[in-house]
Amino acid sequence: MITDSDLSRLSAGGPLRFAITGGGNGAAIDRRVELAQELGFDGLWMGNGGGGPDIFMLLTRVITMSDTLHVGTSVFLLPLRDPTLVAQQVATLDEMSKGRFLFGVGVGGDRPRDFSIYGLDPKERGARMDESLDLMRALWLGEEVHHHGKFFNVDGKLSVQAFTRPVPPMLIGQRGGPSVLQQRAYDRVIRVGQGWLPYSTAPELYARGLQSIAERGGKDLVLGVVEWTNIGEGDGQDAIEYSVVRKAADYSRAGAAPDAAVERMRRLVNAGNADAVVARLQKYVDLGVTEFIFNWASEPGTEEQQMRRAAELVIPRVREYAAARAATVRA
Repeated sequence: MITDSDLSRLSAGGPLRFAITGGGNGAAIDRRVELAQELGFDGLWMGNGGGGPDIFMLLTRVITMSDTLHVGTSVFLLPLRDPTLVAQQVATLDEMSKGRFLFGVGVGGDRPRDFSIYGLDPKERGARMDESLDLMRALWLGEEVHHHGKFFNVDGKLSVQAFTRPVPPMLIGQRGGPSVLQQRAYDRVIRVGQGWLPYSTAPELYARGLQSIAERGGKDLVLGVVEWTNIGEGDGQDAIEYSVVRKAADYSRAGAAPDAAVERMRRLVNAGNADAVVARLQKYVDLGVTEFIFNWASEPGTEEQQMRRAAELVIPRVREYAAARAATVRA
């Protein structure tokens, strides 16, 4: 069971930050940035999959448009790419943004097509991830690297250095749970990460993951979560049913069987009316989460409406709850 002492040891603290996900073409990104700043969001994050746009280029567009929003990857599927090139890209973006970049990484596997387009075996994704993480850290330290591993052979050093020293912050993504894959993710958080950023988990699974991280000696970590969200009206039941069916179908079309069952997807979607969405986010606040990323699971074309509803009906209440909770703890 996670205790307050566990949370104080795990969480890097700081105020709550609320961000959105972005994607699409340049015009769509521009509009997201404009709305995020207008509505008081703190950041904009993007994820990558096989064959999609280069998110480092898109995030560069964001930081040139805004000098206040932080940006991040939620998450970047590191096993798909060459770690030396990624290390260069991350260091460059971290320098350009003056430390406003957070590098969220994951192993993927939900969508086999992400790997097949690169001719990679998804069964090797964990091993590729671990070797890539170690190699990138070595390159970021700015010293001569002589790495000869199972997947990569590198001799040399990078001339680009990140703004954040000694290395840019990496947040490890993986849903909370007891599986071997999830346990390996917790090991990565402790070994090379500065935080944990699971993608569409559930509060009870998040708590289980925190317990595993605490048992491994984790401390001063950035704790975040990416949530599929649909803020509905009335009792919010329509929003729940739409989101659950839509996300189950998305994963089914992508070839991912484990999460395709509608009833299992129900626990992973943060949908309902504003009261329900606030209540779920409050559970994450209780667990020490400070970085919330909204990834909309609403009807196409309603993202702007969802952003406004979040900014007006959800975020102020969660901030108020967090402030009251913090005051109680201090007292």
